[in-house]
Amino acid sequence: MSKIKSLNDPFEGIFELILEDPNNPMTRYANYVYQRDVIDSSSVYSLSEDNSNILLWAHYADNHKGICIEFSTMNLNSIFSTIKRMNYSSTVPVIHRNQRAVSELANDIFLNKTIDWSYEKEWRIISSGNSYYKPIIESDITGVIIGERISQIDREWVIDWLKGYKNVKIYQCRMSKSSYKMDIELIK
Repeated sequence: MSKIKSLNDPFEGIFELILEDPNNPMTRYANYVYQRDVIDSSSVYSLSEDNSNILLWAHYADNHKGICIEFSTMNLNSIFSTIKRMNYSSTVPVIHRNQRAVSELANDIFLNKTIDWSYEKEWRIISSGNSYYKPIIESDITGVIIGERISQIDREWVIDWLKGYKNVKIYQCRMSKSSYKMDIELIK
């Protein structure tokens, strides 16, 4: 999971904080610390519902040379069951301090982005604690899509890595011959 400050959108974690007493310097400082602590203590894992978006393959899968992993959200013991859809807006979220639990505030803050990013059709997992989770192949991963430009050695490695997992489907991402889109074809 990534820390908020390491993400590529400079507006990540930006929110309007309604101060309890904006004229009191101690309140301003307390709110500054609160805002900083919420951002510093939170991590996100970003996913997309769109496995064939040309730009996502270019930006996040090494120019179509990588892979796309499909996760299940059905296992209630998995972190993937906590996934939430991103909201896209032209305004930053407004947060009233002490309004709710920090985890609820984190959802309000980190599930909102500018509409410029809406093409990503993003979903997120938000954590205020551990920023590392190792997916369980047997229950978390349901499919792997191999990129259009993946090297032969990397393609063979992915297929070999998954050969023992009957429940994991393997797909190949291919350029459409008739339109500007990517087709996802089942290969195993």
